[in-house]
Amino acid sequence: NAVEGAALHVGKEVAFSDSSGRFQLRVSKHGPYALSVVPDEFLSNIVYEVVTAPAQVRADSDDAAQDIEIIVRQKTVPGAKQ
Repeated sequence: NAVEGAALHVGKEVAFSDSSGRFQLRVSKHGPYALSVVPDEFLSNIVYEVVTAPAQVRADSDDAAQDIEIIVRQKTVPGAKQ
């Protein structure tokens, strides 16, 4: 399922995913950028953890941009009702 409001640090910029789980960020230079998924900054009351995400993304022109896949899951909080 898509996660809306997921916080993604791309280089020095921050982006948030939309309701379909997608994000787009415009940068001035093409090339690789470090990517961090930051669950503590998600715009949600649900606590998530990262399952898998690439360490880098590549900024390209719109017609050459490639999708990336990031997988997060709801984190189990000890003592919380499921």
